[in-house]
Amino acid sequence: MKYLPVSFLLVTLLSGLAAADSSLDLAAQLARSGAPQSALARIERDQPAQADTPLWWQWETLRLSLLVELGRDEAVLQRMALLPAEIPAAARAVCRPLAQAALRQNLPAQARACLAQWLWEGEPDEAQLKEARRLVIQSYLGQRRADAAYLAMLRFRQDYPAPGKGETARFVEQLLLAGGVAEATNWLAQLDEANPLKLLLRLKAHLITPEAAIAAARMTLDPPPLPVESGKGSKKNLKMVVLPVRPVGKEAAAYWSIIAQAAELRRAPEVQAEALERQLNLADSTGDALFGAGAETLWRVYEDLAQAEANRAQLLTGEDAAWFNLAERSAVATPLTARALLAYLAKHAANDEMRAVAQARLAALLVQGNLDGAAARLFAGDGGAEAVLLGQLPAGENLRRSEMLIAFGQVAAARNDPARAAEYYLRAGGTGAKRLAADSLARAGLLEDARRQYGELLK
Repeated sequence: MKYLPVSFLLVTLLSGLAAADSSLDLAAQLARSGAPQSALARIERDQPAQADTPLWWQWETLRLSLLVELGRDEAVLQRMALLPAEIPAAARAVCRPLAQAALRQNLPAQARACLAQWLWEGEPDEAQLKEARRLVIQSYLGQRRADAAYLAMLRFRQDYPAPGKGETARFVEQLLLAGGVAEATNWLAQLDEANPLKLLLRLKAHLITPEAAIAAARMTLDPPPLPVESGKGSKKNLKMVVLPVRPVGKEAAAYWSIIAQAAELRRAPEVQAEALERQLNLADSTGDALFGAGAETLWRVYEDLAQAEANRAQLLTGEDAAWFNLAERSAVATPLTARALLAYLAKHAANDEMRAVAQARLAALLVQGNLDGAAARLFAGDGGAEAVLLGQLPAGENLRRSEMLIAFGQVAAARNDPARAAEYYLRAGGTGAKRLAADSLARAGLLEDARRQYGELLK
């Protein structure tokens, strides 16, 4: 039997380790370059089988981090079940993606158990330690343990007295989402006065009345012009009018949300319906957990408002023609009432024909009221209604058509249907919509189509 020289075996072993290390470096580089799927494919191909080496744990940590980034939390938890019971201290950074996946799968206690190993038995650096403590806070919030989360937040702020930008606001928002109004109130003084979160916290803590919250939000959304003296000497009394800056986008949607929430407390469905319409009309109205708007809420408020109006008019349920006639008579003087009556018929009319007529008329009134975005979000998902709605737009209104299609796409994306979202974005046209389409195609796994769209953008 022939034996290979020791030097040859050593060189072969070292070259194999170097190749594995090089492949890991390439995977990490792909991940940093924004190609997580390519990085994951390399890991699945090259990660060594042995789980008893430090290098293997580096591979596994990167693999799990990429799975978290791609939203594949169940795959993370499946691999977690296969890990050795004893994780080496130097490899405890693997607990980070494990905890992130557990939190997103609504397993806060399991997440905190992972984090405890990392915090107390691992070797986190300062940045990792800070992030781990934030995740611990999130785990308490996931269990709606606002008191424990608040104490953890206090200790966090004691150890990190210079808060990052917006950190206090994030703490308050998380506490409110967990139902910890009393705990969140302790941070009230540290919130920026211009942050809508401060007004919402005052409302929820009963520090102001719903009427005062509505008035304050409306004043912020539509502030009066500011007169300013100008000139010198005899001309000093000349007045200039300075138009104040109004909130737009997500900030404006937040103030409309506050009005809607205050109106619900005040039991004022007219004000609530108006605020929800305006909030849904804004492009940034649906993604926020605390200030987000749902079309289903507006449908419900429409129904309450319509029934109240029908009672005042002494109309009976089932008299669809009479309800429709009341809506038509109200369209000019009180268009909100007309929209509510039509929305009720669009959902509850006795026959398909009346439902279709009411739906088309509601779409027309929303478009006439420049509430295209609200209309798109109300009717999104119903192909027939979407076609009717697009048909209500005046001829030549290409910009409004594009914005409506983008709104349809945003709703599809929120419903976790990226392929359908991409279809809407592609129909909308324009550079911004094309980028949204490319991102949605990538999320849908339609990589060749995504590559072509990105190529078009590069041109």
